[in-house]
Amino acid sequence: MSSILDIDLDFFNLLENPEQRLQKLLEWGDCPIAFVVEKHHKVYSRWKDRVRRGTLAQPTHILHVDEHHDMMDENKNTNIANFMYHAMLTWEFCRVHWMVDTPIDSPEMWLYDDVWQSFSQRFSIGLSTPSPMDGLSRI
Repeated sequence: MSSILDIDLDFFNLLENPEQRLQKLLEWGDCPIAFVVEKHHKVYSRWKDRVRRGTLAQPTHILHVDEHHDMMDENKNTNIANFMYHAMLTWEFCRVHWMVDTPIDSPEMWLYDDVWQSFSQRFSIGLSTPSPMDGLSRI
């Protein structure tokens, strides 16, 4: 089992004490930062490469800390708006928790009904950091 802590810094835009909130997330993750990307969707190809090379087990959980859910379309090409859709499509048993203060929308509005139906059982939303009892292990 492997988990990914995926942080987009736009999550911290409107929060009080953003440095402290980031530090708490990194402490919760309890691991060094693997890599930093300038364009957030570029992280997906890094995850796939690490799984392919065997340096990361196929993820079973992703904690997606972001102002956006990144599942806004089903385009074949990965882009900034859909890379989390591709992650859920690629790793069919992977659960995603979208950590967000105030969701501006839902992936349900952007994905075809049958796709959302298959993803919805593996997707959750909330501001709290999931505990291991929620099915998300520490990273």
